[in-house]
Amino acid sequence: MAEKNPTQKKRKHRGRAPPGPDQAVINWKEEEFQMLVRGMNFRSEWGAQYPPSGSTALDAPPGFITLYVAYFREGNFRLPITKFTAAVLRGYGLHISQINAIGLPRITHFEFVCRSYRGIHDWKQKFFYIRRGVIPTDMLYRQVSQGISKVDVLPNYGAQDWYKRITAKPTAISQLDEMALVGAGMSLLWVPKHPLGQPAYSHKGKFGYSLLNALDPKSAGAMVEAIQADGHPTWLEQIRGRFLHPTDESLSRYADEVLGEDVWDDFVDSGREEVIVLSSGSSDPNVGDLTSHYARAGTAPGGVADPVHEIVDVTNFATNFP
Repeated sequence: MAEKNPTQKKRKHRGRAPPGPDQAVINWKEEEFQMLVRGMNFRSEWGAQYPPSGSTALDAPPGFITLYVAYFREGNFRLPITKFTAAVLRGYGLHISQINAIGLPRITHFEFVCRSYRGIHDWKQKFFYIRRGVIPTDMLYRQVSQGISKVDVLPNYGAQDWYKRITAKPTAISQLDEMALVGAGMSLLWVPKHPLGQPAYSHKGKFGYSLLNALDPKSAGAMVEAIQADGHPTWLEQIRGRFLHPTDESLSRYADEVLGEDVWDDFVDSGREEVIVLSSGSSDPNVGDLTSHYARAGTAPGGVADPVHEIVDVTNFATNFP
């Protein structure tokens, strides 16, 4: 097993309060990490690595970021990252390493619902490091004293037809079948049995049902592989453009960055991502806790620290991505 992480001695501002996740010490088995790497088909050049004993989420080596296992298991998060999730991070000025494991599923759940028509107590101890360029978009890692920039809202968002459709049927946030994520264009982690195979929701042998049924535990159907007509590109080719794919350029560009010191510099043209901004409000009383509990941003009226998560509401975003 590796020795204590040498980058812990080099981390800047070590004497100050942590700017993001609290410093939970790693506590999961390397065998589990290897299973995750294989199961999620991480490419070798992405450099996923199991942290040394005694490491915390803030001890990622230069050129690496921290990702949590719960993002993938309970949060329906996949690599490459979707352009939608990247746009949400950019829109709010948040770093992926600072998102709470209960908050990230809200983003992926919202994207899943748009595209198709429970408590975690130890998530902070199960993390790993991966090369920063795997997520090829700039992310601002917020310091304790930084505030949150305001996001303009779309007037009368509640009257929009698409908003009425995605809110017509309440759906629970839950771990989804991998084929459902592939069918929604949110994961490439699938190998079809037939060259023209396509994920589809089926009930009693019939196709054409909305993927929203995959969110209904009472539904009697299931995800299956349907066969497209000849002449169509494969399903993975059809959805490939929805992701930000790591490149040699992105892997080298961020090679020297240290977690907590990312520089905001438009590497990805956000104008091409066509983000539509909705409302900063929410009718959900439990919308908080989207970021790490210890990620603070400035001081609210009355001298009370204002948590970053209080303004992070994914109902601010809808997607027009291809």
